[in-house]
Amino acid sequence: MRYLLAAVLYTALAATANADMSDLEALRAGDMRKLQIHSAARPAPDTVFLHADGSELRLSDYRCLQDILKKLPQQLKQN
Repeated sequence: MRYLLAAVLYTALAATANADMSDLEALRAGDMRKLQIHSAARPAPDTVFLHADGSELRLSDYRCLQDILKKLPQQLKQN
């Protein structure tokens, strides 16, 4: 069951990952007028945030979706 859920999630993310840039230009109206659209992907900053237990986490702790999926059940059990 876990592999099926992971496969469905991966497929959904992969299907929406390559958006057509012309569709994004249409979003630049109203509140979204400051939306910045880059032609090439830029790395995310290594932001520090706090876990519920007070420990510090970084975005680099979650390098890929596989890491997130591995850590999520442990975190859900703790809560």
